[in-house]
Amino acid sequence: MTIILAQHDIPTKGKVNLEIKHSFEIVTTAEEAKHKTNRWLLDLVSYMMHAEAPDLVIGDYVAWRVPVVLTATHKGRVGIVGYVDVHVSTGQIVDEKAQIESLVNRAEILAATLPNYTSADQIPVHFVPQHLPQAGHIETVNA
Repeated sequence: MTIILAQHDIPTKGKVNLEIKHSFEIVTTAEEAKHKTNRWLLDLVSYMMHAEAPDLVIGDYVAWRVPVVLTATHKGRVGIVGYVDVHVSTGQIVDEKAQIESLVNRAEILAATLPNYTSADQIPVHFVPQHLPQAGHIETVNA
């Protein structure tokens, strides 16, 4: 698990002395945050997005930062379109409405870079099984 410390000023070069003392209780696990984000994406955003393993972020609040990935049937994993923060103490998604708009906007931009979908009638020959009859064709046997 990675812990990200948000909003900490550090020098660009040289020795850094960082002392951190921060107490919090994890009520929502990383796996629960990922599951909640997947459910939320499916219900409210898009079936073409899914959550990946989150990082713990300590800033103004403590949250699981869950990466959201866009997928496409003809491509698979397209790329990360954003991150959703899930409070570790409440399990609530931070600023849901703004998150939806942001994820959809980034997904549209990323989707515009994809190659056109190739329909099933244009499958390359090396992917078509040669030992099976094609669907829709009925072989007749003379008895």
